[in-house]
Amino acid sequence: MEPASPAIRLDAEVGDDELGRLLLAAFVDRDHPDPAGAQVRLEPRRVRPRGRLIAARNGARGELLGVAFLVAPGSGTAQVAGPDEGEIQLLAVAPDQRRRGAGRLLMEAAIAEGQRLGWAAMVLSTRPTMGPAHALYHSLGFERCAARDWIGDERPFLVFRLDLGC
Repeated sequence: MEPASPAIRLDAEVGDDELGRLLLAAFVDRDHPDPAGAQVRLEPRRVRPRGRLIAARNGARGELLGVAFLVAPGSGTAQVAGPDEGEIQLLAVAPDQRRRGAGRLLMEAAIAEGQRLGWAAMVLSTRPTMGPAHALYHSLGFERCAARDWIGDERPFLVFRLDLGC
């Protein structure tokens, strides 16, 4: 039997425990240089103020498949966005759900919301080691902006940008 299509919601209700587990599972792997520091930085009370939460849940079981935060232009929580650019932060998909479409659906929902709001572009940062994510971003029309790459927590981040034509 095919799993039900994920349900995507803006400003979704996701409990702190559920959000924290997902973020740690998605971002803190065995190769992470500072798992204890990452656990603090990824605490739900620290990440929720970044922007609007978008969540993907399994339509049948309600299981949390992934999340992303949509940061509005001009927000003080933006990392790399310019004045007319929205930013997608912390796109996280449960490791056992990767390559099943939840990440694409979350990205498409974020892009559609940026277009609806009339933003000029969307930007995001990602780690150099996240090859499958880079392929997803390229497939959605994002382009690399190497001049905007940056270092955070002593780790490099690559910047991708999508012109929304608004």
